Amino acid sequence: MSIDLPLNRLKRALRGGDVQIGLWSCLASPVAAEIVPGSGVDWLLLDTEHAPSDVARIHRQLQAIPSNAANPARRPARHQTGRCQPSLPTVVQ
Repeated sequence: MSIDLPLNRLKRALRGGDVQIGLWSCLASPVAAEIVPGSGVDWLLLDTEHAPSDVARIHRQLQAIPSNAANPARRPARHQTGRCQPSLPTVVQ
């Protein structure tokens, strides 16, 4: 059984040498995650190291990012190994 992964436009563009413009978001809000990608950025990084995020909030943010908008990425909190394992189900491609 094969699984078709969604196209990662960011990785494809970087491989092709295209300039990519992105934004780091510490807002930890699904509303912001829905609105910010519409600003024309190519990628949006959800910074969970400097924002009050938990697994449920990260999941809601990823769900809120429109599929035709910026590619999502996530920066996990460092030095908190206990928070990394539960966040694995919300892995971003």
